[in-house]
Amino acid sequence: MSSFRGRPPPSRDRVRLSASEKQAAVAAAKDQKPEYDNDKLLNLLRSAKGELAGMRLIHMHLSLLKDKDPTSQTVVRTIVQELATKASYLQSFNLSNGDVVVLYKGLKLSGVTDICQKVEQVFLAK
Repeated sequence: MSSFRGRPPPSRDRVRLSASEKQAAVAAAKDQKPEYDNDKLLNLLRSAKGELAGMRLIHMHLSLLKDKDPTSQTVVRTIVQELATKASYLQSFNLSNGDVVVLYKGLKLSGVTDICQKVEQVFLAK
Protein backbone atom coordinates (compact mmCIF):
# COMPACT_ATOMS: atom_id res chain seq x y z
CA MET A 1 0.00 0.00 0.00
CA SER A 2 1.22 3.49 -0.85
CA SER A 3 2.32 5.70 2.02
CA PHE A 4 1.05 8.79 0.17
CA ARG A 5 -2.65 7.88 0.64
CA GLY A 6 -3.75 9.36 -2.68
CA ARG A 7 -1.72 12.55 -2.30
CA PRO A 8 1.47 13.28 -4.20
CA PRO A 9 4.61 13.72 -2.16
CA PRO A 10 4.91 17.34 -1.02
CA SER A 11 8.25 18.05 -2.70
CA ARG A 12 7.06 16.90 -6.12
CA ASP A 13 4.55 19.74 -6.66
CA ARG A 14 6.76 22.56 -5.48
CA VAL A 15 8.70 24.61 -7.94
CA ARG A 16 11.53 26.59 -6.48
CA LEU A 17 12.57 29.72 -8.30
CA SER A 18 15.88 31.43 -7.94
CA ALA A 19 15.94 35.13 -7.08
CA SER A 20 16.66 36.07 -10.70
CA GLU A 21 13.74 33.91 -11.93
CA LYS A 22 11.42 35.58 -9.42
CA GLN A 23 12.53 39.03 -10.57
CA ALA A 24 12.01 38.05 -14.20
CA ALA A 25 8.50 36.77 -13.42
CA VAL A 26 7.60 39.99 -11.58
CA ALA A 27 8.95 42.10 -14.46
CA ALA A 28 6.97 40.04 -16.99
CA ALA A 29 3.79 40.49 -14.94
CA LYS A 30 4.33 44.27 -14.89
CA ASP A 31 4.88 44.33 -18.66
CA GLN A 32 1.53 42.70 -19.36
CA LYS A 33 -1.03 45.18 -20.57
CA PRO A 34 -4.28 45.33 -18.62
CA GLU A 35 -7.29 43.91 -20.39
CA TYR A 36 -9.71 46.45 -21.79
CA ASP A 37 -13.24 45.79 -22.92
CA ASN A 38 -13.43 48.30 -25.78
CA ASP A 39 -13.94 45.63 -28.45
CA LYS A 40 -16.43 43.66 -26.35
CA LEU A 41 -18.57 46.77 -25.83
CA LEU A 42 -18.44 47.77 -29.50
CA ASN A 43 -19.35 44.26 -30.65
CA LEU A 44 -22.26 44.12 -28.22
CA LEU A 45 -23.60 47.49 -29.31
CA ARG A 46 -23.25 46.68 -33.02
CA SER A 47 -24.67 43.18 -32.99
CA ALA A 48 -27.44 43.28 -30.42
CA LYS A 49 -29.65 46.20 -31.42
CA GLY A 50 -32.84 44.26 -30.69
CA GLU A 51 -31.55 42.87 -27.41
CA LEU A 52 -30.68 46.32 -26.07
CA ALA A 53 -34.33 47.32 -25.70
CA GLY A 54 -34.93 48.42 -22.13
CA MET A 55 -31.21 48.63 -21.33
CA ARG A 56 -29.67 51.65 -19.70
CA LEU A 57 -26.08 52.76 -19.70
CA ILE A 58 -23.90 54.53 -17.14
CA HIS A 59 -20.65 56.04 -18.36
CA MET A 60 -18.30 56.96 -15.53
CA HIS A 61 -15.66 59.34 -16.85
CA LEU A 62 -12.78 58.30 -14.61
CA SER A 63 -10.35 59.63 -17.21
CA LEU A 64 -11.32 63.14 -16.14
CA LEU A 65 -10.07 62.65 -12.57
CA LYS A 66 -7.12 64.83 -11.63
CA ASP A 67 -5.44 62.14 -9.52
CA LYS A 68 -5.63 59.08 -11.72
CA ASP A 69 -5.18 55.86 -9.82
CA PRO A 70 -4.70 52.57 -11.69
CA THR A 71 -6.99 50.83 -9.21
CA SER A 72 -9.89 53.23 -9.75
CA GLN A 73 -11.54 50.92 -12.31
CA THR A 74 -11.48 48.01 -9.90
CA VAL A 75 -12.90 50.17 -7.10
CA VAL A 76 -15.80 51.20 -9.33
CA ARG A 77 -16.42 47.63 -10.47
CA THR A 78 -16.49 46.45 -6.86
CA ILE A 79 -19.06 49.08 -5.91
CA VAL A 80 -21.14 48.37 -9.02
CA GLN A 81 -21.28 44.65 -8.14
CA GLU A 82 -23.74 45.60 -5.37
CA LEU A 83 -26.20 46.37 -8.16
CA ALA A 84 -25.64 43.03 -9.87
CA THR A 85 -27.69 41.12 -7.30
CA LYS A 86 -30.70 43.36 -7.87
CA ALA A 87 -30.51 43.71 -11.65
CA SER A 88 -31.97 41.37 -14.22
CA TYR A 89 -28.89 42.14 -16.35
CA LEU A 90 -25.70 44.02 -15.52
CA GLN A 91 -22.36 44.10 -17.29
CA SER A 92 -19.49 46.51 -16.78
CA PHE A 93 -16.74 47.36 -19.26
CA ASN A 94 -13.27 48.82 -18.59
CA LEU A 95 -12.29 51.18 -21.38
CA SER A 96 -8.72 51.88 -22.43
CA ASN A 97 -8.90 55.54 -21.42
CA GLY A 98 -9.75 54.57 -17.81
CA ASP A 99 -13.51 55.05 -18.02
CA VAL A 100 -16.03 52.46 -16.90
CA VAL A 101 -19.28 51.78 -18.76
CA VAL A 102 -22.07 49.86 -17.02
CA LEU A 103 -24.91 48.37 -19.05
CA TYR A 104 -27.91 47.33 -16.96
CA LYS A 105 -31.58 46.41 -17.04
CA GLY A 106 -34.24 46.01 -14.39
CA LEU A 107 -33.07 48.43 -11.71
CA LYS A 108 -34.82 51.25 -9.94
CA LEU A 109 -33.38 54.67 -10.54
CA SER A 110 -32.97 55.23 -6.80
CA GLY A 111 -30.65 52.22 -6.52
CA VAL A 112 -28.56 53.43 -9.42
CA THR A 113 -28.25 56.96 -8.01
CA ASP A 114 -27.22 55.52 -4.62
CA ILE A 115 -24.39 53.57 -6.22
CA CYS A 116 -23.31 56.58 -8.29
CA GLN A 117 -23.22 58.68 -5.12
CA LYS A 118 -21.06 56.05 -3.40
CA VAL A 119 -18.61 56.16 -6.30
CA GLU A 120 -18.60 59.94 -6.18
CA GLN A 121 -17.90 59.96 -2.44
CA VAL A 122 -15.02 57.52 -2.84
CA PHE A 123 -13.30 59.72 -5.40
CA LEU A 124 -14.07 63.03 -3.73
CA ALA A 125 -12.56 61.73 -0.48
CA LYS A 126 -9.16 61.26 -2.20
